[in-house]
Amino acid sequence: IKHTGYATPQTSDLNLRDYAIGGLLDMLFTFCRMERGTIFFHYEALFPPSWDFRRAAICYAACLAVIRTIKESRVQGSNAKLVLHMYDAIKPGVKHYEAGAQASALYTQMLAESEGVVFSSYTTDFGDFVDNALQTKLPRVHCHRYQRIPEVRQKRLEGAYHIAIISVLLEEFWEPSRTGFKPYIAEMLATGIHIHYYVGVSSRATAEVFRASLPKEDQTRFHLHDPIHSPHDLAYELSQYHAGWSLFNMQIFNDMTTYLDDQFMKDAMGLFTPTTLPSVIWSCAAAGLPVICNRDMRGVVDMLPEGMSIPLTLSEIGNMKNILDNVDWAAVDNCDLSSLDIENQIFRLYDFMDTLHAKK
Repeated sequence: IKHTGYATPQTSDLNLRDYAIGGLLDMLFTFCRMERGTIFFHYEALFPPSWDFRRAAICYAACLAVIRTIKESRVQGSNAKLVLHMYDAIKPGVKHYEAGAQASALYTQMLAESEGVVFSSYTTDFGDFVDNALQTKLPRVHCHRYQRIPEVRQKRLEGAYHIAIISVLLEEFWEPSRTGFKPYIAEMLATGIHIHYYVGVSSRATAEVFRASLPKEDQTRFHLHDPIHSPHDLAYELSQYHAGWSLFNMQIFNDMTTYLDDQFMKDAMGLFTPTTLPSVIWSCAAAGLPVICNRDMRGVVDMLPEGMSIPLTLSEIGNMKNILDNVDWAAVDNCDLSSLDIENQIFRLYDFMDTLHAKK
């Protein structure tokens, strides 16, 4: 598998005992014949929504068709379960708001007919909301995404502040919540802050063009790195910096609550930011970096140990150096982060699977 995205892993990066590559019919044939085990199905795998509510409706319909096909066609006596892996709890959009009602109806049907749901890095608030809206109790679990505590941390770099950005933020591809950040990054560089930007091969050219547009002195503070797919190596690499970055342009979610007519979708988009716990958050915090995040990310602020989040708005970025000056770095370095390690979280998924298969 080639690196097609900014952080797409290769099969060699994963601890796979075996794997197969096939099409939709191969997948359905295999799933329907399974007599035991759990299938973690990424619900947007068949049709990416691409920030479009019409496409989101098709995405949910395709997943719903898979669920119904497997439930109707699996071998008799099978104890296998198909569990929806919700990397995003629901898909946002900025196109075709009029399709929000169709997307809402298909989304709620998809979840109502699912045999289990894994809300990947979302607080239980979102699952509670769906339960109440559907007037049912979903078999669900809320799990953080994979991250490791580094066995040994590096000494923090001295002489200036260093911020790690491990997700794309220079408009390498169309991602509405990550647009408009070039001026803010340039502003931080101009104040003497160093930015360490981890990008994929496919998006490096965009980052190099941005660096070339900066004044010469600021170019030296903008560092380009290849993505690191090993969780252990990434945690060790990040530990030398001062802060991680998970601050996005969240105005788009406010727009959705304004322009959508469907009440369920309006409420879901209103809950998206306060309940989300992005991968970047856990990777950076586990490495010992306080994370710069949106003030609206209440789940992040509440769940991270005290001092490990720096909640801001876009208007505050220009004061970043002074903000970092006021961080109690000794307290940050002595913060107990053991609860963030995947080894202290994976039991939730184990227990969920045991409970799921115990049900008749």
